[in-house]
Amino acid sequence: MGHMIESFKRPPGSLRWPPRQRFLLTQLGREACEERGEAIAASRAANEGRDGLEQREREWADRRSIEPGDGIFLAELLEGPQTASQLAERLADCGSTRAEAQAALDRLFKAGLVAAETRGQPDPQPG
Repeated sequence: MGHMIESFKRPPGSLRWPPRQRFLLTQLGREACEERGEAIAASRAANEGRDGLEQREREWADRRSIEPGDGIFLAELLEGPQTASQLAERLADCGSTRAEAQAALDRLFKAGLVAAETRGQPDPQPG
């Protein structure tokens, strides 16, 4: 099936998550986050400007079958597990909607970069 078209046209909620489902980075996701940071730093160091940066983000995303914009969601999850609504709120100034946050999480989940937090486990106690 046409993968490109499909990724833009997927109906909302194609993966059915409970509304309060929290997502967290996997080890792969952490590595992807670091690599994205390195790509951005390298682009800045080389003074590539906006186009160079977008090119690097595109290559980074293509290797993982995600969208370049998904990187900001990954970076937010470094702070700890969050729901799609929380992510959308935190990224509202980037113009992010809950639907976009959920679509990004779905792609990141399928790519193995985020995991759904399992319910019914006690939160680890600080200290």
